[in-house]
Amino acid sequence: MARAFLFLLVLTATLENLAGLPDSRGKRQRIEAHLDGTPLPQPDRLVAIGDLHGDILATRRALRLAGVLHPERDEWVGGKTVVVQVGDQLDRGDDELQILSLLRKLAVQARQHEGALHVLIGNHEILSTHTARYATRGALENFFRWQRQCMDNSTLTEEEYHSNFCDLHEGPLECHASNLQCHEIASRMSGSAGLTRYMALHPGGMISRTILAEERTTALIVGQTLFVHAGIDLDHIVGHANPSEALKKINEAVSAFFRGELEALPLPAASTPDSMVWMRRYGGTHLNADTCAILNATLKALPGEVKRMVIGHTIQESKTINSACDGAVWRVDIGMSSGTYGTEPQILEIWKNGTVNVKHEERRENEEGEDRIESSRRSFWRLASGIRKGAEKLLEL
Repeated sequence: MARAFLFLLVLTATLENLAGLPDSRGKRQRIEAHLDGTPLPQPDRLVAIGDLHGDILATRRALRLAGVLHPERDEWVGGKTVVVQVGDQLDRGDDELQILSLLRKLAVQARQHEGALHVLIGNHEILSTHTARYATRGALENFFRWQRQCMDNSTLTEEEYHSNFCDLHEGPLECHASNLQCHEIASRMSGSAGLTRYMALHPGGMISRTILAEERTTALIVGQTLFVHAGIDLDHIVGHANPSEALKKINEAVSAFFRGELEALPLPAASTPDSMVWMRRYGGTHLNADTCAILNATLKALPGEVKRMVIGHTIQESKTINSACDGAVWRVDIGMSSGTYGTEPQILEIWKNGTVNVKHEERRENEEGEDRIESSRRSFWRLASGIRKGAEKLLEL
């Protein structure tokens, strides 16, 4: 019996090697999001990172500034540090797949070292379920190549498998039989560059039902800090038995939307000016006393002893992470992505002793030169893409 079992193990491994399928491929690891609304414990060091918008260079720089990403490779070195990225990984940049793959990988590695990487839903994750309005041509082309390479990856080496982000490719790109809207949009987009991206990101699509539904959350409390993409008001949590139940229902409903189980988002997270992923109330330059009073009342109503809210969404005019209402809200979207302002990365650190500080990047001359070359390359391709789009429109006339 033992010999037969050993023979089966050897045979399985041999067949996998012949098929070009290393063991790690079939073992996609993921960390499920914390959806139940209850506060997570305050770690010794808690880090917030702002909107990333499709820029893998800025993403890596921010993670390295936070001290959690290896200087030379995509490997978690943050130990027990807890990182929260406040949403908007998608749109405005070419590197959406690279960012999704990197964040998934680091979340798994962080857990193995007793740290954590939590990633939130932003309004651009929601927008991407039905429009490519803010997607770059490069992002659309990357999705097309990704599907072509990963649809049948049996001939890929392990290096090719990971470099093409095939870890994100889980199942066919198709519309659910009952999703008439998906069939209609897919038919209308047939032959277009954006079809593959739409099929992956529409509610129930391959990436929406896995990464966005299972590995993302909308509102998260860690220690005495609430993290949410744009903000939260009392109106979002009234009418429930307790605030934790309110946050849990919102998180679970948004997750169900991305799985394709709900036709519309819950009102607190809907595409409306006062929702948790769209509001601008707390992101403005000057917050008056009434706004601060609303904010403090909301924080007081949340579970635990929440002292502050950390948000992204609104790019700060100062291009620096800053606070308002005596530290009750911290704004961390500084426009890091080259698709927005390309601001030098900054992170927010929240320590267990209550200290909150902003950390800026110290640049080395050779790094600055490399980044200027990369920035110039991206600017060239954005210009070329714009010229091509203009030419396509002229041909349509």
